[in-house]
Amino acid sequence: MYYQLTNASKRKIVELLKSFFVNHGRFNDVVIQTNYTVEERPKYSIIVRSSSASFSPQSLDNQIGTFTDSVSLANFEGIQGNSILWAISDENHKDNLAPSGYYVVIIDDLTHFHIESYLIINSELLTKYEDNGIFYSNLLHTNVNVGSEIIYTTFGPRLVRGYHYTIDNTLGKITFLRDASSYGDLKIYYEYIIAPSNLIEFKEEESNNTAINGVTIAFSDDIKIGDQQVIIVDQDQKFAYNSYGGQWELQFELLITAQDQDYAERLTDLTAIEIMRHIDELSDSGFSIQRDISFSGESAEEEDTNAGDYSYSNSITFSAKVDWELRIPITKRLTAIEFENVKNDVSDEIYAEMQTNNNIGDYEISWREQENDLNEEYVPTKGITNIKGLKMVYNINPFLISI
Repeated sequence: MYYQLTNASKRKIVELLKSFFVNHGRFNDVVIQTNYTVEERPKYSIIVRSSSASFSPQSLDNQIGTFTDSVSLANFEGIQGNSILWAISDENHKDNLAPSGYYVVIIDDLTHFHIESYLIINSELLTKYEDNGIFYSNLLHTNVNVGSEIIYTTFGPRLVRGYHYTIDNTLGKITFLRDASSYGDLKIYYEYIIAPSNLIEFKEEESNNTAINGVTIAFSDDIKIGDQQVIIVDQDQKFAYNSYGGQWELQFELLITAQDQDYAERLTDLTAIEIMRHIDELSDSGFSIQRDISFSGESAEEEDTNAGDYSYSNSITFSAKVDWELRIPITKRLTAIEFENVKNDVSDEIYAEMQTNNNIGDYEISWREQENDLNEEYVPTKGITNIKGLKMVYNINPFLISI
């Protein structure tokens, strides 16, 4: 956790300084980074380093609470699934959340991914039409995910595919094989597939909040080409994670180097002024720079004894209190509506006919999500979904929400 916080903090400082110096007349080519690796000797450089850290004694280093969310992350069994660290609702765009469904994120190369979407219709009322004595219903959406539909009735059993009806998944058409008028209204749950997205650009260790409306996706530094993970969006918020938080006090050093002593001094002053100018703004984002900025004495180092080239260095040190939050997902399991459940819904005669027609395999028709009791210690179990024909397991790894 320490290194994640310090690395995120250093990146924030680097981004702040880069945004300032990029338009500076003299120092727009200054190299600003968190390490010493450069392809060639720069005229000017700023290296952002962290030196130490300690817990803030006044911080709340315990559980903040249990929170709900409309977004969760799942992995496919047998696929590594390390490219995405976490996915949560975008606080700034919750009112524009994407439709409920399964969003499969597929890594195409080290800088691009695309999304295959399986959207969920929870309860669509079926309107029946007649054509030459044959009753049918047209769904509101075509390209239905095979095996995802569940038709519920008001007074009778759940309808059974192959006995009560058939479905054309491409057209989204239900054709009824038997009269179900005595069952009352018919409603259907199903998933439909939309066209894959275009390639979307991303960077490792950065987040994206535009690929899926209302969702923030954080990418790791362990990107694998071909990796696939599932972001599950549910318009109904559910308990999603336990949150723990606190604060660390970090020590930073900015090493400023130039090939000219005067330029090194000017670059040091500009850097310090820019840091101080944004103290309040950074504090609002959970990065509180303490007003203990100090400067070291300048130093000179001979870089080329033959040419007599020197580099001149100054340093700025300061401390900052950084808020942290650790979210531990509440595990969920995916449960199936098995064939045995179907037997309870139909008569012995229908059950016998289903066995005779060898349609048993068709009746594992959906895999649904079941929440774990928050007060019950729970060991996560692996579940199955018919998304891409792969087993899907909810993400159970804690993730750090840093500054």
